[in-house]
Amino acid sequence: MKRLQLITALIFIFFLIFVGEADAVTPPRISAQAAILVETDTGQILYSKNIHKKMHPASTTKLMTALVAVEKANMQEVVTVSETAAGTKVGTDAGLREGDQLYLWDLLKAALISSANDAAVSIGEHVGGTEDFFLYLMNRKARSLGAFNTCFCNTNGYTQKGHYTTAYDLALISRYVLRDPRLATIVDSSEAVICWINRDKKLVLENTNKLLKSYPWVDGIKTGTTRAAGQCLVALGNKDGRSLIAVVLHSYNRFGEALELFSYGFNNYCRIGTIEGQIEAELPVAGGVEKRVSVVSSRTTKAVIACSELPYLEKRLNVSPLVSAPVRAGDFMGTVSFYFKGEKILESPLTAGEQVDKKTIWQHIFRKKIFKEDSII
Repeated sequence: MKRLQLITALIFIFFLIFVGEADAVTPPRISAQAAILVETDTGQILYSKNIHKKMHPASTTKLMTALVAVEKANMQEVVTVSETAAGTKVGTDAGLREGDQLYLWDLLKAALISSANDAAVSIGEHVGGTEDFFLYLMNRKARSLGAFNTCFCNTNGYTQKGHYTTAYDLALISRYVLRDPRLATIVDSSEAVICWINRDKKLVLENTNKLLKSYPWVDGIKTGTTRAAGQCLVALGNKDGRSLIAVVLHSYNRFGEALELFSYGFNNYCRIGTIEGQIEAELPVAGGVEKRVSVVSSRTTKAVIACSELPYLEKRLNVSPLVSAPVRAGDFMGTVSFYFKGEKILESPLTAGEQVDKKTIWQHIFRKKIFKEDSII
Protein backbone atom coordinates (compact mmCIF):
# COMPACT_ATOMS: atom_id res chain seq x y z
CA MET A 1 0.00 0.00 0.00
CA LYS A 2 1.40 3.30 -1.00
CA ARG A 3 1.97 5.64 1.87
CA LEU A 4 -0.15 8.77 2.06
CA GLN A 5 1.61 11.95 1.07
CA LEU A 6 0.63 15.60 1.21
CA ILE A 7 -0.07 17.01 -2.22
CA THR A 8 -0.30 20.59 -3.33
CA ALA A 9 -3.16 21.62 -5.58
CA LEU A 10 -2.55 24.90 -7.38
CA ILE A 11 -5.75 26.70 -8.11
CA PHE A 12 -5.46 29.89 -10.13
CA ILE A 13 -8.08 32.42 -9.14
CA PHE A 14 -9.51 34.38 -12.03
CA PHE A 15 -12.57 35.89 -10.31
CA LEU A 16 -14.46 36.14 -13.58
CA ILE A 17 -11.81 38.24 -15.31
CA PHE A 18 -9.79 37.45 -18.39
CA VAL A 19 -6.41 35.83 -18.08
CA GLY A 20 -3.44 37.99 -18.83
CA GLU A 21 -1.71 41.07 -17.65
CA ALA A 22 -3.97 44.08 -17.09
CA ASP A 23 -2.88 47.67 -17.07
CA ALA A 24 -2.32 49.16 -13.64
CA VAL A 25 -4.86 51.77 -12.62
CA THR A 26 -3.58 55.26 -12.03
CA PRO A 27 -4.29 56.49 -8.49
CA PRO A 28 -6.35 59.67 -8.15
CA ARG A 29 -4.67 63.05 -7.93
CA ILE A 30 -5.44 64.36 -4.45
CA SER A 31 -4.76 68.00 -3.57
CA ALA A 32 -4.85 67.38 0.18
CA GLN A 33 -1.48 67.78 1.86
CA ALA A 34 -1.86 64.30 3.36
CA ALA A 35 -4.26 61.47 2.56
CA ILE A 36 -4.72 57.76 3.07
CA LEU A 37 -7.19 55.05 2.03
CA VAL A 38 -7.27 51.86 4.10
CA GLU A 39 -9.30 48.68 4.14
CA THR A 40 -11.17 48.83 7.44
CA ASP A 41 -10.96 45.17 8.44
CA THR A 42 -7.32 44.52 7.61
CA GLY A 43 -5.79 47.99 7.77
CA GLN A 44 -4.25 47.48 4.33
CA ILE A 45 -3.19 50.74 2.72
CA LEU A 46 -4.63 51.22 -0.77
CA TYR A 47 -3.56 54.84 -1.30
CA SER A 48 -1.08 57.04 0.53
CA LYS A 49 0.22 60.59 0.37
CA ASN A 50 2.41 62.02 3.13
CA ILE A 51 0.71 59.64 5.55
CA HIS A 52 3.30 60.15 8.32
CA LYS A 53 3.50 63.93 8.01
CA LYS A 54 2.52 65.64 11.26
CA MET A 55 -0.55 67.78 10.62
CA HIS A 56 -3.05 69.91 12.51
CA PRO A 57 -6.01 67.56 13.16
CA ALA A 58 -8.71 70.18 13.89
CA SER A 59 -11.91 68.52 15.15
CA THR A 60 -10.89 65.02 14.09
CA THR A 61 -9.29 65.21 17.55
CA LYS A 62 -12.76 64.55 18.97
CA LEU A 63 -12.59 60.94 17.78
CA MET A 64 -10.03 60.21 20.50
CA THR A 65 -11.98 62.33 23.00
CA ALA A 66 -15.02 60.16 22.39
CA LEU A 67 -13.06 56.90 22.42
CA VAL A 68 -11.52 57.56 25.83
CA ALA A 69 -14.88 58.71 27.20
CA VAL A 70 -16.76 55.53 26.27
CA GLU A 71 -13.97 53.38 27.67
CA LYS A 72 -13.69 55.23 30.99
CA ALA A 73 -17.25 56.35 31.83
CA ASN A 74 -20.93 55.40 31.78
CA MET A 75 -22.90 57.09 29.03
CA GLN A 76 -25.79 57.78 31.44
CA GLU A 77 -23.64 59.81 33.83
CA VAL A 78 -24.86 63.35 34.37
CA VAL A 79 -22.29 66.00 33.43
CA THR A 80 -22.34 69.46 35.02
CA VAL A 81 -20.83 72.06 32.71
CA SER A 82 -17.97 74.08 34.18
CA GLU A 83 -17.20 77.76 33.65
CA THR A 84 -14.25 76.79 31.45
CA ALA A 85 -16.32 74.52 29.20
CA ALA A 86 -19.13 77.07 28.95
CA GLY A 87 -16.60 79.72 27.96
CA THR A 88 -15.34 77.69 24.99
CA LYS A 89 -16.98 79.71 22.25
CA VAL A 90 -14.43 79.80 19.45
CA GLY A 91 -15.76 77.78 16.52
CA THR A 92 -18.83 75.58 16.77
CA ASP A 93 -20.49 75.19 20.17
CA ALA A 94 -23.66 73.70 21.67
CA GLY A 95 -24.56 76.79 23.64
CA LEU A 96 -23.62 75.30 27.00
CA ARG A 97 -23.86 77.47 30.11
CA GLU A 98 -22.06 77.10 33.39
CA GLY A 99 -24.11 74.77 35.62
CA ASP A 100 -25.95 73.10 32.72
CA GLN A 101 -26.54 69.39 33.17
CA LEU A 102 -26.65 66.89 30.34
CA TYR A 103 -26.09 63.18 29.98
CA LEU A 104 -22.61 62.24 28.80
CA TRP A 105 -24.22 60.45 25.85
CA ASP A 106 -25.78 63.72 24.64
CA LEU A 107 -22.49 65.58 24.95
CA LEU A 108 -20.80 62.91 22.86
CA LYS A 109 -23.41 63.38 20.16
CA ALA A 110 -22.84 67.13 20.23
CA ALA A 111 -19.08 66.69 19.94
CA LEU A 112 -19.13 64.12 17.14
CA ILE A 113 -22.15 65.17 15.08
CA SER A 114 -22.08 68.96 15.17
CA SER A 115 -18.45 69.24 16.35
CA ALA A 116 -19.33 71.27 19.45
CA ASN A 117 -16.11 72.42 21.10
CA ASP A 118 -17.71 73.25 24.45
CA ALA A 119 -19.11 69.71 24.62
CA ALA A 120 -15.65 68.21 24.05
CA VAL A 121 -14.12 70.25 26.87
CA SER A 122 -16.97 69.31 29.20
CA ILE A 123 -16.49 65.62 28.38
CA GLY A 124 -12.78 65.76 29.15
CA GLU A 125 -13.23 67.57 32.45
CA HIS A 126 -15.97 65.19 33.61
CA VAL A 127 -14.35 61.90 32.61
CA GLY A 128 -10.78 62.82 33.56
CA GLY A 129 -11.56 64.91 36.63
CA THR A 130 -9.33 67.53 35.03
CA GLU A 131 -8.73 68.25 31.38
CA ASP A 132 -4.98 67.67 31.87
CA PHE A 133 -5.49 64.14 33.15
CA PHE A 134 -7.94 63.41 30.35
CA LEU A 135 -5.32 64.54 27.84
CA TYR A 136 -2.89 62.12 29.45
CA LEU A 137 -5.45 59.35 28.88
CA MET A 138 -5.92 60.42 25.25
CA ASN A 139 -2.19 60.34 24.51
CA ARG A 140 -1.70 57.05 26.31
CA LYS A 141 -4.51 55.52 24.26
CA ALA A 142 -2.98 56.86 21.05
CA ARG A 143 0.35 55.19 21.85
CA SER A 144 -1.35 51.91 22.75
CA LEU A 145 -2.98 51.88 19.29
CA GLY A 146 0.34 52.51 17.54
CA ALA A 147 -0.39 56.17 16.76
CA PHE A 148 3.15 57.23 17.65
CA ASN A 149 3.12 60.44 15.60
CA THR A 150 0.17 61.89 17.48
CA CYS A 151 0.07 64.28 20.42
CA PHE A 152 -3.08 65.86 21.85
CA CYS A 153 -2.92 69.14 23.79
CA ASN A 154 -6.68 69.73 23.94
CA THR A 155 -9.91 67.78 23.59
CA ASN A 156 -11.57 69.67 20.76
CA GLY A 157 -8.89 70.26 18.12
CA TYR A 158 -8.05 73.92 18.56
CA THR A 159 -4.81 74.81 16.81
CA GLN A 160 -2.09 74.68 19.40
CA LYS A 161 1.67 74.17 19.36
CA GLY A 162 2.45 70.50 19.94
CA HIS A 163 -1.07 69.35 18.97
CA TYR A 164 -0.75 67.15 15.89
CA THR A 165 -1.48 63.82 14.24
CA THR A 166 -0.99 62.12 10.86
CA ALA A 167 -3.26 60.64 8.22
CA TYR A 168 -1.94 57.20 9.11
CA ASP A 169 -2.56 57.66 12.83
CA LEU A 170 -6.08 58.99 12.23
CA ALA A 171 -6.88 55.88 10.19
CA LEU A 172 -5.62 53.71 13.08
CA ILE A 173 -7.69 55.62 15.61
CA SER A 174 -10.77 55.55 13.38
CA ARG A 175 -10.61 51.78 12.89
CA TYR A 176 -10.64 51.39 16.65
CA VAL A 177 -13.45 53.92 17.15
CA LEU A 178 -15.64 52.06 14.67
CA ARG A 179 -15.33 48.84 16.68
CA ASP A 180 -17.52 50.41 19.36
CA PRO A 181 -21.14 50.12 18.15
CA ARG A 182 -22.17 53.15 20.21
CA LEU A 183 -19.67 55.44 18.56
CA ALA A 184 -20.29 53.88 15.14
CA THR A 185 -23.98 54.75 15.55
CA ILE A 186 -23.25 58.37 16.47
CA VAL A 187 -20.84 59.08 13.60
CA ASP A 188 -23.33 57.55 11.14
CA SER A 189 -26.14 59.87 12.28
CA SER A 190 -26.95 62.69 9.87
CA GLU A 191 -28.83 64.43 12.67
CA ALA A 192 -29.83 63.95 16.31
CA VAL A 193 -31.50 65.70 19.24
CA ILE A 194 -29.93 66.36 22.63
CA CYS A 195 -31.77 67.44 25.77
CA TRP A 196 -30.79 69.41 28.85
CA ILE A 197 -31.66 67.93 32.26
CA ASN A 198 -31.78 71.07 34.37
CA ARG A 199 -33.65 73.30 31.96
CA ASP A 200 -36.24 72.95 29.24
CA LYS A 201 -34.03 72.98 26.20
CA LYS A 202 -33.49 70.78 23.19
CA LEU A 203 -31.02 71.14 20.36
CA VAL A 204 -31.24 69.57 16.92
CA LEU A 205 -27.79 68.57 15.70
CA GLU A 206 -26.88 68.37 12.03
CA ASN A 207 -23.85 66.36 11.04
CA THR A 208 -21.02 68.39 9.54
CA ASN A 209 -20.22 65.40 7.27
CA LYS A 210 -22.32 66.34 4.22
CA LEU A 211 -21.65 62.98 2.55
CA LEU A 212 -24.01 61.18 4.93
CA LYS A 213 -27.21 62.56 3.40
CA SER A 214 -26.08 62.40 -0.21
CA TYR A 215 -24.49 58.94 -0.25
CA PRO A 216 -26.31 56.17 1.67
CA TRP A 217 -23.20 53.98 1.62
CA VAL A 218 -21.14 56.59 3.52
CA ASP A 219 -21.39 55.79 7.23
CA GLY A 220 -19.23 58.37 9.02
CA ILE A 221 -17.08 59.52 10.60
CA LYS A 222 -15.71 63.06 11.41
CA THR A 223 -14.90 66.44 9.89
CA GLY A 224 -12.47 69.08 11.07
CA THR A 225 -11.76 72.64 9.99
CA THR A 226 -9.48 75.40 11.21
CA ARG A 227 -7.45 78.01 9.35
CA ALA A 228 -4.23 76.15 10.12
CA ALA A 229 -5.61 72.65 9.47
CA GLY A 230 -7.66 73.50 6.41
CA GLN A 231 -10.46 71.13 5.47
CA CYS A 232 -10.04 67.74 7.13
CA LEU A 233 -12.20 64.63 6.85
CA VAL A 234 -12.23 61.05 8.01
CA ALA A 235 -14.90 59.16 6.04
CA LEU A 236 -16.18 55.59 6.08
CA GLY A 237 -17.59 53.89 3.00
CA ASN A 238 -19.35 50.51 2.92
CA LYS A 239 -20.20 48.78 -0.36
CA ASP A 240 -20.92 45.16 -1.25
CA GLY A 241 -19.65 43.84 2.07
CA ARG A 242 -16.44 45.86 1.89
CA SER A 243 -15.44 48.76 4.11
CA LEU A 244 -12.90 51.53 3.44
CA ILE A 245 -11.69 54.50 5.46
CA ALA A 246 -10.53 57.65 3.67
CA VAL A 247 -8.59 60.39 5.45
CA VAL A 248 -7.79 63.75 3.84
CA LEU A 249 -5.97 66.51 5.74
CA HIS A 250 -5.67 70.14 4.65
CA SER A 251 -7.75 69.66 1.53
CA TYR A 252 -9.50 72.27 -0.61
CA ASN A 253 -12.28 69.81 -1.47
CA ARG A 254 -12.45 67.23 1.31
CA PHE A 255 -15.77 65.67 0.35
CA GLY A 256 -14.95 65.40 -3.35
CA GLU A 257 -11.49 63.98 -2.68
CA ALA A 258 -12.84 61.42 -0.21
CA LEU A 259 -15.28 60.27 -2.90
CA GLU A 260 -12.41 60.01 -5.39
CA LEU A 261 -10.51 57.80 -2.97
CA PHE A 262 -13.56 55.61 -2.39
CA SER A 263 -14.14 55.24 -6.13
CA TYR A 264 -10.51 54.25 -6.60
CA GLY A 265 -10.63 51.69 -3.79
CA PHE A 266 -13.98 50.08 -4.52
CA ASN A 267 -13.50 49.93 -8.29
CA ASN A 268 -9.90 48.77 -8.48
CA TYR A 269 -9.31 46.50 -5.48
CA CYS A 270 -10.71 43.04 -4.78
CA ARG A 271 -11.17 41.19 -1.51
CA ILE A 272 -9.63 37.74 -1.22
CA GLY A 273 -9.42 35.21 1.59
CA THR A 274 -11.29 32.45 3.36
CA ILE A 275 -14.51 32.26 5.32
CA GLU A 276 -14.71 30.21 8.50
CA GLY A 277 -16.70 27.04 7.79
CA GLN A 278 -16.50 27.40 4.01
CA ILE A 279 -15.96 24.09 2.18
CA GLU A 280 -12.64 24.11 0.35
CA ALA A 281 -12.49 20.46 -0.79
CA GLU A 282 -13.86 16.94 -0.34
CA LEU A 283 -11.56 14.03 0.38
CA PRO A 284 -12.08 10.27 0.06
CA VAL A 285 -12.21 8.38 3.36
CA ALA A 286 -10.83 4.86 3.63
CA GLY A 287 -12.83 2.51 5.84
CA GLY A 288 -15.53 5.03 6.69
CA VAL A 289 -19.30 4.72 6.78
CA GLU A 290 -19.25 7.70 4.41
CA LYS A 291 -17.06 7.67 1.34
CA ARG A 292 -16.03 11.33 1.54
CA VAL A 293 -15.50 14.10 4.10
CA SER A 294 -15.75 17.82 3.51
CA VAL A 295 -12.75 19.97 4.37
CA VAL A 296 -13.47 23.48 5.62
CA SER A 297 -11.47 26.56 6.49
CA SER A 298 -11.20 26.90 10.27
CA ARG A 299 -10.98 30.69 10.28
CA THR A 300 -11.77 33.79 8.25
CA THR A 301 -8.81 35.48 6.58
CA LYS A 302 -8.92 38.68 4.53
CA ALA A 303 -6.68 40.65 2.23
CA VAL A 304 -7.11 43.13 -0.61
CA ILE A 305 -5.18 43.26 -3.88
CA ALA A 306 -5.51 45.27 -7.05
CA CYS A 307 -7.99 43.58 -9.40
CA SER A 308 -5.50 44.07 -12.23
CA GLU A 309 -3.07 41.80 -10.36
CA LEU A 310 -5.41 38.90 -9.75
CA PRO A 311 -3.67 36.78 -12.42
CA TYR A 312 -0.65 36.72 -10.10
CA LEU A 313 -2.68 35.19 -7.27
CA GLU A 314 -2.51 31.48 -6.50
CA LYS A 315 -4.62 29.50 -4.07
CA ARG A 316 -2.93 26.34 -2.81
CA LEU A 317 -4.57 23.49 -0.94
CA ASN A 318 -2.16 21.32 1.03
CA VAL A 319 -4.12 18.20 1.97
CA SER A 320 -3.76 14.44 2.14
CA PRO A 321 -5.08 12.57 -0.94
CA LEU A 322 -6.83 10.06 1.31
CA VAL A 323 -7.75 9.92 4.97
CA SER A 324 -8.66 6.94 7.10
CA ALA A 325 -11.71 6.61 9.33
CA PRO A 326 -12.55 7.49 12.00
CA VAL A 327 -12.57 11.25 11.35
CA ARG A 328 -13.82 13.68 13.93
CA ALA A 329 -15.27 17.07 13.06
CA GLY A 330 -12.52 19.63 13.59
CA ASP A 331 -9.62 17.24 12.90
CA PHE A 332 -6.72 19.01 11.18
CA MET A 333 -6.66 18.16 7.48
CA GLY A 334 -4.13 20.58 6.01
CA THR A 335 -3.95 24.23 5.02
CA VAL A 336 -5.23 26.62 2.37
CA SER A 337 -2.83 29.38 1.38
CA PHE A 338 -2.87 32.38 -0.94
CA TYR A 339 0.31 33.36 -2.76
CA PHE A 340 0.83 36.66 -4.54
CA LYS A 341 3.70 36.65 -7.02
CA GLY A 342 5.14 33.64 -5.19
CA GLU A 343 4.93 35.17 -1.70
CA LYS A 344 2.50 33.78 0.86
CA ILE A 345 0.08 36.47 2.01
CA LEU A 346 -2.67 34.45 3.74
CA GLU A 347 -3.05 31.01 5.30
CA SER A 348 -5.81 29.20 7.16
CA PRO A 349 -5.87 25.69 8.68
CA LEU A 350 -8.27 23.21 7.13
CA THR A 351 -10.35 20.92 9.32
CA ALA A 352 -12.87 18.13 8.82
CA GLY A 353 -16.35 19.55 8.43
CA GLU A 354 -18.14 16.54 9.87
CA GLN A 355 -17.58 13.24 11.64
CA VAL A 356 -17.07 10.05 9.67
CA ASP A 357 -17.20 6.87 11.75
CA LYS A 358 -15.19 3.77 10.96
CA LYS A 359 -17.09 0.83 9.53
CA THR A 360 -17.65 -2.04 11.90
CA ILE A 361 -16.73 -5.61 10.93
CA TRP A 362 -20.43 -6.40 10.46
CA GLN A 363 -20.84 -3.48 8.07
CA HIS A 364 -17.93 -4.83 6.03
CA ILE A 365 -19.40 -8.36 5.98
CA PHE A 366 -22.90 -7.11 5.12
CA ARG A 367 -21.53 -4.97 2.28
CA LYS A 368 -19.54 -7.91 0.84
CA LYS A 369 -22.60 -10.15 1.03
CA ILE A 370 -24.79 -7.66 -0.81
CA PHE A 371 -22.08 -7.24 -3.41
CA LYS A 372 -21.85 -11.01 -4.06
CA GLU A 373 -25.62 -11.43 -4.37
CA ASP A 374 -25.79 -8.55 -6.83
CA SER A 375 -23.00 -10.15 -8.86
CA ILE A 376 -24.93 -13.47 -9.22
CA ILE A 377 -28.01 -11.70 -10.52
